[in-house]
Amino acid sequence: MEKSGIYPLKKKELFELFDELHKTKNLLIDIVQKENHGALINFKSEFIEELYEIEKDNFPDFKKKIFYLLNILKNLS
Repeated sequence: MEKSGIYPLKKKELFELFDELHKTKNLLIDIVQKENHGALINFKSEFIEELYEIEKDNFPDFKKKIFYLLNILKNLS
């Protein structure tokens, strides 16, 4: 049983997750180049900034930042 209550990611899953996050970053960059929408530009900037912060943070900070990004995305719709 886990003490922290956080889903235990395996190293492979973590690398796959970051691979998908970087693919998302590249997709956002491509979309923003075609669609010059203010909210989307702001989201892209926030996403990229948080992604780089996540990569250097520990796991609990990572979880908080993922929820932060999901809330930003939810507010865009």
